[in-house]
Amino acid sequence: MVTDVPSAPTGMTYQAWYIVDGHPSSAGVMDVGQDGDLIESGMQPMAGTDVVAFTLEPTGGSDQPTSAPIITGSLGTSS
Repeated sequence: MVTDVPSAPTGMTYQAWYIVDGHPSSAGVMDVGQDGDLIESGMQPMAGTDVVAFTLEPTGGSDQPTSAPIITGSLGTSS
């Protein structure tokens, strides 16, 4: 969950990416709620994912990121 996210501009959507060894794979597109919360539930990171990144992409998403990430988060393991 990411909070205080502005709505995507017209014709754009937020897309999440799993980053494995520097290579992005789409984790899907998502919308921001009216409260500014971007919630993606049920995400199952690919093996080796160390970063999840979000970009603004054309509506419907992209095969590869077309812009620099605007939000990134590191994944860690818990014991």
